[in-house]
Amino acid sequence: MMLVLVVLCARIIMAQNVLSVQGGDGCMSSAEISRLTADISALVGAARWDALAQMAAELLRRCPNSAPGHYWMGVAHLRRGRNFAAVRELRRALQLADTPGNHLMLAEAYLFLNQRQFFHEEMAAVLTRAPEQPGAQYLNGLYYYLVESNWEKAAVHFQQELAHNPNHFQAMCFLGLCYQLRGQNDHAETSFLNAVKTVDREKVETDLPFQLVASLYLDGSRAADALPYAKRAVALSPQSAKNRFLVGKAAWGVGDRATAVGALQAAVQLDPTLPDPHYLLARIYLASGEEAKARQEVDLFKMCKELYDTQ
Repeated sequence: MMLVLVVLCARIIMAQNVLSVQGGDGCMSSAEISRLTADISALVGAARWDALAQMAAELLRRCPNSAPGHYWMGVAHLRRGRNFAAVRELRRALQLADTPGNHLMLAEAYLFLNQRQFFHEEMAAVLTRAPEQPGAQYLNGLYYYLVESNWEKAAVHFQQELAHNPNHFQAMCFLGLCYQLRGQNDHAETSFLNAVKTVDREKVETDLPFQLVASLYLDGSRAADALPYAKRAVALSPQSAKNRFLVGKAAWGVGDRATAVGALQAAVQLDPTLPDPHYLLARIYLASGEEAKARQEVDLFKMCKELYDTQ
C-alpha cells in the first residue's frame, strides 16, 4: 500500500495561495479575484483537476505573470500524474513568488519523481522560513515512508504534523500504517479510528480511514468488527475494487456467503487484474462443493498473479 495509496487517497494540505494580482496590472478586478479564489478552492476540494487546469489556463491567459496561475496549473498537472509538467509550472510560480507554499508543492513534485536531492533542498527552504508550514512535516513523513522505508522516522514527522494540525487525517492514516509495520497494532488501531472520527466530524468524504480499519481487523481475524467499516468504505467509494474485496472477505468471515460472493464478483468486475478476489471465490465455491467454479477461479487467480501482481 505504497505510492498508489498516496496518489489515490492521500491528498496533502496545500498552501493557500492568494490570487494577489496587482491592481496596476489591470488584468482582473478585485471582485473577479475573489470569485476565482472561491472557485479554485471548490475545485480543489472536489478533486476536479481537469477543471482546475482550465481555470488556471484562463487565469494565465489574462494574467501571464500570475504566480498563483502557474501554481494551480502545477497542482493540476501533479494531481493528474504529469509530474514533469508540474515541475515546470511550479518552478515558474517560485520565480514569480518565492513563498514556502510554492517550495512545498515543488518538493512534492520532486518526491514523486524520486529526485531526492531536489526534494531535500525544497523542504529545507520551507522549514527554514516556515517551521510550522501546514503539510510540510506530513510530506517529510511521506518521504521517509515511501522512499526510505524508515517507519520510525516517518512516524516522528507525522506526529509533528499532527502536533500543529490535529485534523490532518492523512497523517493519522500514515502514522497508523507506520505503527502497523512496526507490529504495534494497538497503536495503529487508535490512529486509524482517530482518522475515522476526524473525517466524520469534518464531513470529509474519503474511504481511506475506513478501508484501513477494515484491513487491520481482517488481518487480526476480526471479521465481524471489519464488516461495518468495509461497508462504509464501499458507500463512500463504490467503484473501489479494494473496498468490495474487503466486504467480501469480512462477509465470508462471518458466514454470509451471499454477501461475500456478490462483493467479490463486483470486485472482479471493477478490476479484473486483482488476484485476491479470485482466490477467495475459489475457497467459497470449494466449500460449497462447486468444484468447476472453484477450478475456474483458481486458474484466474494464477493468471492474475503471473501477469499483474507486483507485490
